[in-house]
Amino acid sequence: MIPQEYIQEVVRRNDIEEIIGQYVQLRRRGRTATGLCPFHNEKTPSFVVYPDTQSFYCFGCGAAGDVISFVRKYNNLGYVEAVKQLASRPGIPLPEEDARESRARQRLLEIKDYEKCTLWCDRAMEQYPRVLSSYTCQLKLCFSCGNKEKFFQVMQELRDSDIIIDNETLELIRTFM
Repeated sequence: MIPQEYIQEVVRRNDIEEIIGQYVQLRRRGRTATGLCPFHNEKTPSFVVYPDTQSFYCFGCGAAGDVISFVRKYNNLGYVEAVKQLASRPGIPLPEEDARESRARQRLLEIKDYEKCTLWCDRAMEQYPRVLSSYTCQLKLCFSCGNKEKFFQVMQELRDSDIIIDNETLELIRTFM
């Protein structure tokens, strides 16, 4: 997660008129700048950049936002990628994730994996109780104890035993046992 202060600094150090001017030919009109919208075809300029508020708006298609949303939309990037791209322009170093936040993120991923494993085990047990009972117990035990090597070893045994699992839905497709 990117700290809000960091995002504000990136926005502050990237002038919207300068950034958008790299992609769109802008003409100054008093306190604003106008140009042809890069997000739809038009002949009459309806795209307006407001340097005072560091925002843009297109009266033709309704596209609007700040410098980050413009870079996201124009380059088809995710939020974090757009922030990184804008941060690299003035040379703002990326914030470092502290150890506590890193551990929390890792634990969350492990919990999601465990929930997925538990869900798979429960569904498998409903469909094939006798065949999978020992595997299910092993998987739950390995995962709850954090023994990932053993967990993947049991998963490999399942694959080797011709049990086919749909990874998206966690449904057993078929078994040859």
